[in-house]
Amino acid sequence: MPPILLLYLIIINLFGLVLYGVDKAKSKHKGSRRIPERVLLWVTRLGGGVGCWMGMMLFRHRYCPQKCV
Repeated sequence: MPPILLLYLIIINLFGLVLYGVDKAKSKHKGSRRIPERVLLWVTRLGGGVGCWMGMMLFRHRYCPQKCV
């Protein structure tokens, strides 16, 4: 794997993880603007799937529990 691609994947996954954390923090404060769902999904589509998944699990954020699957 080319080093530039590896660097890109690391950065986009860290970005996704941070976005989910920020959105979860904003959800706890009334009246604060949250990050739109489409932005979170686009980060996933752009290669940040692992980081976004980790953010969902770590912050217990917008995921469907096992009974929904």
